[in-house]
Amino acid sequence: QRGRIRGALAVGTAAPLDAAGSDLVASVIALASIALEQSRTVESARRQLRSGLLELLLAGVIDVAGRTAQRLGGRLPEAPVRVAVLAQPVEGQSLLDELDLLAGGDAGRVFVAERDVEVVAVVGADDGQSLERVLARHGMRVGLSAPIEWDELPRGLTEARQAASRT
Repeated sequence: QRGRIRGALAVGTAAPLDAAGSDLVASVIALASIALEQSRTVESARRQLRSGLLELLLAGVIDVAGRTAQRLGGRLPEAPVRVAVLAQPVEGQSLLDELDLLAGGDAGRVFVAERDVEVVAVVGADDGQSLERVLARHGMRVGLSAPIEWDELPRGLTEARQAASRT
């Protein structure tokens, strides 16, 4: 990914590196670059899977989406839930990366997916604090629905969009 710092490696020695040392450093850099790129690819695939799960949920196929989330190592929040839609477009990767970490680390409390140009989060009706902290750190405004059951997700998404347009 051009123009983006993906990591840093500092090497310090008391004496200049010989040819073997330079080769070793070059090998470490190459391996680290491969690992970073693989991690980015896996995270992109997870995002696409969560987007697919959101589409299943909106179509009312809640049981399949729930089982699929469990197979992917997560859970969906327990109902009642609230839907959150970011009120402005996300610029850069930092917020999305942090939301990915939140969804992965707070399994069963926060579900985050991208839908077209929107970022949609679903949280337990009383579990939105961690999401609110992340969004506040990034200066993001959010529209939030009233508490709903999973089968009311389309209505919740509409409410959250309307609330986002008013912020």
